[in-house]
Amino acid sequence: AIFAKVARVLLPKDYLRLWLTGEHISEMSDSAGTSWLDVGKRQWSSELLAGTSLDEKQMPSLTEGTAKAGALRGELASKWGIAAGIPNFFDLKVNPDGTYTFTLIESRPVADQTFNFAGVAG
Repeated sequence: AIFAKVARVLLPKDYLRLWLTGEHISEMSDSAGTSWLDVGKRQWSSELLAGTSLDEKQMPSLTEGTAKAGALRGELASKWGIAAGIPNFFDLKVNPDGTYTFTLIESRPVADQTFNFAGVAG
């Protein structure tokens, strides 16, 4: 099975979070859309994962949408001229042209960047 060759599962938003923070984390409601999440238990379902030759080691850690999910990597903070280690609570919007716009949030918006993930199917 092709899934047996997968090192890590990342949704597009999770990939962006990985790039920003270095953390392999997914938000609970996004993860529910994979059909691998046991929504009632709020954890990955080993039974459903096994059906596609995956296991929990390949899946991101889970977090609630309002919880901190990593902190901004120092090299990005330096590049953008903002403080390193800003907690990653971010707002992500999918635009009609296929780009994602995100806002990193501390106590106020601190940076806006737009990334185009052309060819990423949802």
